[in-house]
Amino acid sequence: MIRKLAEYIKKLASYNETEIKAQAEQKILLIIKARWVVLGLLLLYGVFSIIAYQSFWPIPKIIGLATWPFILLCLAVVYNFSNHIIWHRYPRLWVKRIKAFIRAQITIDALAVTLLIHFVGGVTSWFWTLYILLIIEHFQLSSNQEEILLTGLVNIFFYSGLVFAEFFHLIAPVENPFPLLNLHGQLTYVLVAWFWVCSLNIATVYMGSYLRKKDDLAIRDALTNIYNRRFFEHALKSEVERAKRFSHTVSLLIIDLDNFKKYNDTYGHVEGDKILQTVANVLSYNIRRSVEDPSYDIDVACRYGGEEFAVILPETGRVNGALTLAEKLRIQISCQCNLTVSIGAATYPLDCTNCDELIAAADRALYRAKSLGKNKVAVAPMSATEEKKAAEIVNVANVECPRTADVEKPVGESL
Repeated sequence: MIRKLAEYIKKLASYNETEIKAQAEQKILLIIKARWVVLGLLLLYGVFSIIAYQSFWPIPKIIGLATWPFILLCLAVVYNFSNHIIWHRYPRLWVKRIKAFIRAQITIDALAVTLLIHFVGGVTSWFWTLYILLIIEHFQLSSNQEEILLTGLVNIFFYSGLVFAEFFHLIAPVENPFPLLNLHGQLTYVLVAWFWVCSLNIATVYMGSYLRKKDDLAIRDALTNIYNRRFFEHALKSEVERAKRFSHTVSLLIIDLDNFKKYNDTYGHVEGDKILQTVANVLSYNIRRSVEDPSYDIDVACRYGGEEFAVILPETGRVNGALTLAEKLRIQISCQCNLTVSIGAATYPLDCTNCDELIAAADRALYRAKSLGKNKVAVAPMSATEEKKAAEIVNVANVECPRTADVEKPVGESL
């Protein structure tokens, strides 16, 4: 028994790691491709500028001004090409150190942008806008807001160092063809430019964090903080399609609180909301998920609507998986609340052929549980062998309530 449990945990951990790495790999590839677009635009801008600057400077002067920016862009092309090759052919070099790889990418990009700013006019250059692209880049790569904030701080650090070094003539500022005055030595202009660039970096980080939070709120129920109906429909369809492709199973539980309307009428909606939150806590505690960085969801708990909840269980069979969990949830919820629940369970492909049929099968099972007197778990029609195993599970599950400390855990905590 212990050996089987250890093998299951090892398989589960491997599955989690594979899924997380796959997502990160695709994000990094997206950034590499986006960087090719930016480099292409910068090269086009350079060619256009050389042609346009002929009205202001002689050709030898223009070549002198364009030499270092051109060298930097060539180095950036070589660097991005190397990343592209490593991504495709040598994933072992970076996939195990993916966090360090991402941080190195951000630091190198910020340093390259700062050098480019210096060689195209320094504090008078408008290439500081590339810092905003770096923050957007890290929005895609980062898994938490602290790392996004770190990107903004890295940008501010490099730009502040550049402004300081140019103002105090630690490094010689490079001429910009357009400004008619020497603005590098004017303290007011330098401070305004520095303040503007730093403020815009901070504002971009804040807005990005805010938008990420809003995206998260858009898929979560405001009361219970578990996923909402919108996310449920997307996740279930994705899991059923995945099950079709890889010949796996996926189970669905639909949970309904018994006599919840009567409870609300008797004790009030405030107490009813507390019951819904408690049920969400029990669901979140008992499914396979974690909010620790990097976070993941294998099972998906959702508020289906009103007093109904749903749990999506990928790669989970009907009797030994879905029914076992359903009985555990039924007992723990009845122990934590003054209400019981009825649960309907169905499994793809045993009970259906698509997503809509899976929901309908679980709904029918829930109706059956209600018709049997409530406080029951019902599943779609089973064979005689499955019914015997199910009866054994129910008998084992019907034990005394677990301790409160074993099941009370705030939504969002890891397992």
